[in-house]
Amino acid sequence: MLKRRYARISIVLTVLGLAILLLFRTYYGQVYEIVFVCIGAALSIAGMIIGFIFMKCPSCGRRSAMPQWSKSGTRYCIYCGERFVYNDSV
Repeated sequence: MLKRRYARISIVLTVLGLAILLLFRTYYGQVYEIVFVCIGAALSIAGMIIGFIFMKCPSCGRRSAMPQWSKSGTRYCIYCGERFVYNDSV
């Protein structure tokens, strides 16, 4: 069973990192630009790593599950065809 908490953490970190990379890079000077690029890249990479580690198919174990924020639709594993089941106790 996939944990919705890890899916949400992965989504938030990835989006926040990309937002920092895109927004704060152009509004500040040269010194702060490097800091914001490093922080944004680190957050994006951390979100992707969390998604890579914890979003595995419960039946076959391959990393094919996409992080979902809520129950918007039913997703299936592209390798074994099983449905992804999330726990909803967040």
